[in-house]
Amino acid sequence: TDDVIASIELVEDLNYSSSLIVPMNFVSMRGVGLNDEETFTLAKMTQEHWQLMGLCVEHNLRVIPKLMRVYQTGRDLIRNWLLCFAARWMTQSVQQYVATMKRGEPPIARREASRWLYPDIPVF
Repeated sequence: TDDVIASIELVEDLNYSSSLIVPMNFVSMRGVGLNDEETFTLAKMTQEHWQLMGLCVEHNLRVIPKLMRVYQTGRDLIRNWLLCFAARWMTQSVQQYVATMKRGEPPIARREASRWLYPDIPVF
């Protein structure tokens, strides 16, 4: 978990940057050097992983409106307004999940394993 804590500190240091932060989990792929390594799944997420995910989402929700203003074109005002409105609405809708993740908890309860989260990967 030391690497996750270091990542949390890095995201906190990048708090004022205007860039999106996309956390990625390791996925093992057949036929490559890390073939025998185990894929990181949702079931392996620790409190620190959820905190990191929450910080990244919170940062991105704060940065997206700023990036949208920077990259807007002045020609299509209605489209720009609708995109900004949608971004604000999504930000407000996601805040409860962000707060839960920042406490180190999963945002929703998982009662059964999902085929989406744990797909059957055929061996070639």
